[in-house]
Amino acid sequence: MTLRIAIPVLLLVVAAMPARSHATTITFENAAGAANEDIPTTYGSNIAGNATGFITTDETGATPDIALNWSPTPNFWEYHTSGVWQNLGTPVHVAQLDNRVAGPGVIAFTVGSGVALTLHSFDIGNATDQFEAAYRWSIDLKRASDSVVVASQTTSLLSAGTTEAVTFNFTGAAGEDYRLEFTASTSGLIRTAIDNLSFSQAVPEPSMFAMLGLGVAALGVGRLRRLRR
Repeated sequence: MTLRIAIPVLLLVVAAMPARSHATTITFENAAGAANEDIPTTYGSNIAGNATGFITTDETGATPDIALNWSPTPNFWEYHTSGVWQNLGTPVHVAQLDNRVAGPGVIAFTVGSGVALTLHSFDIGNATDQFEAAYRWSIDLKRASDSVVVASQTTSLLSAGTTEAVTFNFTGAAGEDYRLEFTASTSGLIRTAIDNLSFSQAVPEPSMFAMLGLGVAALGVGRLRRLRR
């Protein structure tokens, strides 16, 4: 096997090895000081470990290399604790989508160099006191560099107390940023909220690069010996 052929093969083997995944679930507990206050624009950014409102699930420290940005501001993303969203979980801590503000609602994920975002899932649902006709949300995950939709889901018709899970399980490219956009089928709505936003960052194991370096070095030595002979 020549060095030219062996290196791509080795790269494929290393790429197939599992990466270390740091996971976070945002529960929105005390996301703002009081009900109806805006979710802070950088809420959930660079989470280093378990804290109020954040649950890390891998025992290593969560998503320290992923920053979030909530827009538009003010007033689109609001913190709520009202029991009308109890179907999303109790105690109630949710991020309400106030669609009276021009949308779409956006959660932007900015990732560090060499890190890949995995967007797992979140829950979405409507308040039990809804009196408006049922409506849907179109939810698109877009690559920030070119706005290409890489994953998408449209909810069922949401009526009073309706909830459902939105699951993407999409892993992006290393170093690539993404935007999660929420667009309602009608405007002027204040009955929808999200909870349990789960995402993670994939970080290549240091052992991967060590193995790659050793493999390339060994191939190089073998190549030099053949040349000398």
